[in-house]
Amino acid sequence: MNAARAAWGRTPLVGLWKDKEMAAFAGKLEKAFRENVLAEVEKKANFKFSEYWDLAQGQATMGFTLIPGEKNPGMYLVVDSGKKSDVLTEKIGKLRELLVENEVPHKRHRIRGTDVVSIEALEEVEAFAGQSLYIGQAGSLFIVSNHEQLHEQIIALHQGAGGKSLADVPGFAERHVKQFNTALAYGWLDFAVVMEKILEFAEAREDPDAEPAFGEPTVDGVVTALGLKGLRSISLSLHQDKDGELLDLFIDAPEAGRRGLLALFAPDAEAAGPLPFVSDNVTSFARFRRNGQAAWKVFTGMLAEISPAAPMALGALDGFAQQNNPNFSFKEQIIDTLGDDFIMMEMARPKVGDGLVDIFGGATLFLIQSRKPAVTLGAIQTIINLAVPVPAESREFLGRTIHSYDIGGEGGDTGLHLTIAGGYLILSSSGKAIEDHLRGPGKDAQPLAKMAALKKAAAKVGGMKGAFAYENQQHMLGPIFKVLKNNPNIIEQTLDNLPIGPDQEIDPNTGLPVAPDFSDWLDFKLLPDFAKIKKYLHITVSGVEVNEAGIHFRTFAPVPPALK
Repeated sequence: MNAARAAWGRTPLVGLWKDKEMAAFAGKLEKAFRENVLAEVEKKANFKFSEYWDLAQGQATMGFTLIPGEKNPGMYLVVDSGKKSDVLTEKIGKLRELLVENEVPHKRHRIRGTDVVSIEALEEVEAFAGQSLYIGQAGSLFIVSNHEQLHEQIIALHQGAGGKSLADVPGFAERHVKQFNTALAYGWLDFAVVMEKILEFAEAREDPDAEPAFGEPTVDGVVTALGLKGLRSISLSLHQDKDGELLDLFIDAPEAGRRGLLALFAPDAEAAGPLPFVSDNVTSFARFRRNGQAAWKVFTGMLAEISPAAPMALGALDGFAQQNNPNFSFKEQIIDTLGDDFIMMEMARPKVGDGLVDIFGGATLFLIQSRKPAVTLGAIQTIINLAVPVPAESREFLGRTIHSYDIGGEGGDTGLHLTIAGGYLILSSSGKAIEDHLRGPGKDAQPLAKMAALKKAAAKVGGMKGAFAYENQQHMLGPIFKVLKNNPNIIEQTLDNLPIGPDQEIDPNTGLPVAPDFSDWLDFKLLPDFAKIKKYLHITVSGVEVNEAGIHFRTFAPVPPALK
């Protein structure tokens, strides 16, 4: 815990929060939290959170496990107090005194030479009904569990008295060597055990005499079709080095048994880096390489396995669409025309207003590679026409035709806009974003692919193959800072427009709902100019690596150059 606290203090996020330019805003929020939340909790519980937080010196572990013969899972928390074990002993002693003084039902136990107190759980909490909370100390360890047998097992392992620990589980041991050994924090889920329990629970609830209706999916059938039986475990870890922070997620699904969702979203091993038309002033970029026909085959096979009626529902789409376009064929005109390249990029917006739309605006483009873009576009328009009664407005722009549907009915740069260019079908909720893309990068823009920091960061996530994503934190957060600073009451104004709830205060003069006042917590007027704190923001990259053992998802945030 000491190492983790030190590592957290080195992150750019903490540096930003502690910067003198953020002192007014951060100080007001921290004060409000201390006075309105922390102080109230500490007063009612008669303890100071900081005193217990400081006791955590070594490793802290929380887990769920099975207990033979028990319906409910075992839960435990183990925290190493290191050289503060005497202080821990004192705190636990005071806890026993408080239980007696407040007449809280409890029992004292002697487990393997250690004193343990058990507190009866509240019957009102259904999940813990009939259970007790066991609290004790073994050496420097603070141990909390929900079962006496589990508590004894943990103490026995700590004392070297034998027993099987998590380190003896082959799946965990393998991940510890390959992933956890250098991590600041990690988590591991034995998914095979979870799935086994889910199926047992579902089977127990089924009526053994009931005859399933045709096409009605079963839990076992859905789980099998989705490929979840081939998922053995999930591992998550956090790492930090001199270059930055890494989040590493591993899906333990061997290729031999990979099917369903796991096969659908496992990208092909093709180049996924930024193409030449992607400039370095984009806010975000993501690219996914997957053969369209192969993915559709997996998807439809999965649906058919879940329910034989599912393919019929897909086939009905052709019938509806052919009422307007007799030649329409979803498979031939859309699926069979798909390529293996899917791109998303959010364009940087040089001009930002003062509304929520300026934060969550639609300057995002979706590009779908097509072998026959004009055919794909026409088929997509046929489908849109089934739901949108108003025909598209089409206009020429730099030799391309942009088709715009005013789906929201409010006009302006909203709705859905489509065009084709460079072998891609291009979609966006912003017509201006499409126009900017067709114009091409500005004269001062550089290709994102040539950014030196991008190449170095990409190496940390397994390279740019299969799937890759990039985000520029400055381009993303800059507009948000500007909107919040220029419109500090934006939260209250937004809540004013929400439906009235049962406890909503009403202004007697206007009859309108009164939004809560957040200014004591979030005073956006106190935010500094973005230019003064943007040095703490840089880029993040994400990558997907697929191999015979499983699927790796990694996200890396390099240290901003200004902080090196």
